Amino acid sequence: MAALADHVGMSRPAFSARFTQLVGEPAMYYAVRWKMQAALTQLQQTDASLTELAMRLGYDSDTAFSRAFKRIVGIAPGAVRRKARMQPGDANAQSKSNISNSDFFLRRASSCV
Repeated sequence: MAALADHVGMSRPAFSARFTQLVGEPAMYYAVRWKMQAALTQLQQTDASLTELAMRLGYDSDTAFSRAFKRIVGIAPGAVRRKARMQPGDANAQSKSNISNSDFFLRRASSCV
């Protein structure tokens, strides 16, 4: 956040206050949700390893990433990947929870930090 504040010529507290006023949530909440949105998409659409995703998203380890993902999204990254790989006619697919990107983004905002 400090780099963003510097980029727009504001102090960090002023940037944070203005961001919250304009977007409706603190910048850190927004940033974490954005990261998890990107992770959700990557887990569903690529074969990137958890370690690779963690590093891309700024986490020090796949363990830290997995904990944060589960806390925010509600299920483990591996479960998302397994569900994405299921065939449409798979009987188990009906019993698994369906996580759409937009549902996740809207319902998990309060648990981001």
